[in-house]
Amino acid sequence: MRLGFLHSYSTVVRGVALTLAAATVCLLALFAAGAPAVIESMQARADRREPIAAETTGLLRYAEFESRWRTVSFTRVLVAASDGEAPAPAGLDDLPAEGHVALSPGLRDLAAAEPTVASYFDAYERDSLIAASGLENPGELRAVIGVDVRTTR
Repeated sequence: MRLGFLHSYSTVVRGVALTLAAATVCLLALFAAGAPAVIESMQARADRREPIAAETTGLLRYAEFESRWRTVSFTRVLVAASDGEAPAPAGLDDLPAEGHVALSPGLRDLAAAEPTVASYFDAYERDSLIAASGLENPGELRAVIGVDVRTTR
């Protein structure tokens, strides 16, 4: 009840300090409570990116390579279906056909700005974007390239 009747400067300062301390503790508690959900979400996205073998109709071949340009690192994923319909990688509606590439929005922008990066994908038709569900984070630089099944050995 004493805080309700603030009569002196020191009482006001103490009240403000107590309020800020309580707000800080509450904010830290909320961050701590939300951290497991964020970590689980990141793990779920990473799990969805793992290659999935088709049940009976097709075999998916998969190879992943890290490429560097200056200080920037990006991932190139080669995919090919040996026969039938193989499942599409996360973030894509369909498996890229041979000679086609799907780029993440960040990598598309980088390739548009830097000819050296674009040269990695000159041999492929750029016809789709990888959706956020196929990326670990919004700024990830990733390309999914459809190739001939013999290329991924």
